[in-house]
Amino acid sequence: MVFKRLIGLLTIVSIALLPGCASYQSRSLEDISYCLSDSSSHGISVASKAFDEVDCKTYLDRDVLAAGFQPVQLYIRNDSNRNYVFSFDQLSIPAANPQEVAEKVHTSTKGQAVAAGGTSLAVGTLVTGWPLFLSIAFASIGAPGMVPVFGVFGLFYAGVFGVPAAIAGSKSNKANAKLDQDFAEKAPNSVVIESHSDINTLFFVPQEDFKEQFNVTFIDASTNAPKTVTVNVCR
Repeated sequence: MVFKRLIGLLTIVSIALLPGCASYQSRSLEDISYCLSDSSSHGISVASKAFDEVDCKTYLDRDVLAAGFQPVQLYIRNDSNRNYVFSFDQLSIPAANPQEVAEKVHTSTKGQAVAAGGTSLAVGTLVTGWPLFLSIAFASIGAPGMVPVFGVFGLFYAGVFGVPAAIAGSKSNKANAKLDQDFAEKAPNSVVIESHSDINTLFFVPQEDFKEQFNVTFIDASTNAPKTVTVNVCR
């Protein structure tokens, strides 16, 4: 009975010590048309919102601010009869490459594997070390045969809990791939805003370059004529 309870206790402790698995879960960008003001030109209206920590967690599932970037969402409405192109290089403030930002907030595959491997090593050492500690006690009560039993279970546990090291690395890779795809979709380098349509998009600004007011220049898809709109950030 004591033996079973001890094994059960070690199992619970081992599972509790295992590191959490990496994941990526985010929501689609919300409609921020409520931030629209008088920022319009030639039928194009623009609203802007700077993300805080809660927004980062909700829509990007990562603390992008801590990585040194300010996410800025744009809502663009085209009420004109023309198509316009929006691109990062037409902003008056510098926009970072979304892939660069994504890589800054990647889950470390090495860190996950090391954490899981370290846990399995600790658990294995804990369990396999018990015979050395308990050998005298078991011998004194006439049960020396129990000593190697603990050694066998120690090897079993070390093997079982070594598996998460490989699993953690695999899950981190999958989470990073989902993150890359989501960042690329939410923050495309350029996008066409068709006539009488609207979009929500995102871009990232190095925090030291962020400004509460900036200009967005749209290019007429047919004539290449520029149309500039001054935008004030909504929080």
